[in-house]
Amino acid sequence: MDPGVGSVVADRTSAAVRFDLWRLVTARFNLATGLHELWVGADATASQTFTTPGAQSYTLLEIGTGWSGALAHVQVR
Repeated sequence: MDPGVGSVVADRTSAAVRFDLWRLVTARFNLATGLHELWVGADATASQTFTTPGAQSYTLLEIGTGWSGALAHVQVR
């Protein structure tokens, strides 16, 4: 749902605020190296290296709040 004129201060033509554009958001974890990455489309937007155990379990990964538009989930292994 478009929040209306005046509620978004960024350029409304940019990909970050377009409401008719799907963006694939991916969280990637490499347990061998401890590298955790967050990707938006083809761009790595954040990364950090942690000391990780041989296995991990995540029950929740929150990648944003206050989003507007549609949401879908795709999991490929």
